[in-house]
Formats: sequence, C-alpha cells, structure tokens
Amino acid sequence: MELYLIRHVQSTNQVLESSDDIVFDPHPTTLRERQAEQLVDFFVAGEERIRFAESGIDRLETSPMWRAVQTTRPLTKALGLSPEV
Repeated sequence: MELYLIRHVQSTNQVLESSDDIVFDPHPTTLRERQAEQLVDFFVAGEERIRFAESGIDRLETSPMWRAVQTTRPLTKALGLSPEV
C-alpha cells in the first residue's frame, strides 16, 4: 500500500499580518486554485508523473476543514472519486 500525504493549500490564516486575526477554519486564498491544480498536474498528467490509473490509488481522504476539502476538489474531479471525510 502507498500513502500520499498532501498538505492543504494556502489559507487566509497564513497571510495575516497579525495573529490576532486567526480564525478556526480559514478559507483558502486565491492562490488555492493554482496550488490545487498543480496537484492534478502532478498526479494525473505527464509520463514522468505518478499516474493514478497505474498506481492503483482508488481512495481519497480529507480533513473536514474547509481548506482541506477545497484542496481535494480538482483532484477528485479529475479522478472521478469522492473524498472521504
């Protein structure tokens, strides 16, 4: 069995100027779309990349945190999988 751990994309907490403004479940920043699409590029596209069809990966799990769920969206769409929370 192979396990890939992927950190969530950039959240609004990561770009705050003051730690006083940190929230419990921050939303992703606008950079999120590019970062999440790079996951698709890495795992699905290109001969030198990991190919999900060849690797046997058939399951995605995610934290219930908003930024984590948003990170998985492009990848789940590309793979036709539903993430398990």
